[in-house]
Amino acid sequence: MGDVLTTLFTPDVLSRLGSSPSPLAQWRREILTASEPPPSSPEAAMRVRRLRAAHRAAWEGYLTAAHACGLLDGESRNDLRARLTGKDDAGFRSAMAECLACWFFAAKLGLPVEPRPSGRGGSVLELLIRLSDGDLHAEVKAPYRELPAGRIGYGDDSDALAKCLEQAEKQFAKGVRNVLFLVPRLRTQVFALSRQLIQAFHGEFRFVAPIDVAKGEAVGPLRPEFFPEGRFLKLRRGGKPCYTRVGAVISVEEDIDESPGDHWVIAHKAMVVHNPEAMDPIPESIWGAYPQLVRRGERIEWTDGRRIF
Repeated sequence: MGDVLTTLFTPDVLSRLGSSPSPLAQWRREILTASEPPPSSPEAAMRVRRLRAAHRAAWEGYLTAAHACGLLDGESRNDLRARLTGKDDAGFRSAMAECLACWFFAAKLGLPVEPRPSGRGGSVLELLIRLSDGDLHAEVKAPYRELPAGRIGYGDDSDALAKCLEQAEKQFAKGVRNVLFLVPRLRTQVFALSRQLIQAFHGEFRFVAPIDVAKGEAVGPLRPEFFPEGRFLKLRRGGKPCYTRVGAVISVEEDIDESPGDHWVIAHKAMVVHNPEAMDPIPESIWGAYPQLVRRGERIEWTDGRRIF
């Protein structure tokens, strides 16, 4: 495809984005044109350099990987290309998330990736990852919550993460190893507030104390107690877990890494949550040094030693 960005984002596409009232569409156009001569204003020129060095370079990497693995070819190419180049913000987020996932598996984890494996009931998933002991079938979701104006790091969006699992479970077939790949843009970064992942998929800690019902007062000290009410541990009638087709969920978020000398790159904050009830578990070994939430005996713990509560 040569220059993948130039091939996809033609002058007509940039013109459409420029006419959109959406701030995200305007931001996309600003990134895509960041290779043009920078403005004379030092502040504006620095912004252009940042957009080009970080976001534009990252998008080029994602799209190049997607093209190399065939995600931008074949019968599904028109839908993905239309979402990438269209004015709809949600469509763009979902499409770029698929390309990011392809890049992450291929470039960061060094795994062979193929596009569009079959899922449950004739559904089509995003990616097939080839492993020597059994392939992974990956579905990609891009949960989004807009940050209220003037707020930074506001809100717990574990419900948005849990909803993605509900949707993916219906798409995954039995008898294969399935992974849900999330590219969240939420009010608080998942990496910064990792209990969102625990609450969505395992449960949450609450403070409890014994109560004297007659007096209506506590008769003992408060203590933390874990309530296993997350989607991985939710039970059907009869006591069997509900979400057993999904072996693991990985969350990957972009973050600007600023180095000395005005050098910027996109850093990728990834965390993996394993399903202790999965019919077909995902190996821990493929994820490298990224933090993983795993069950060890009767306990759950992060492999990097971070606190659960």
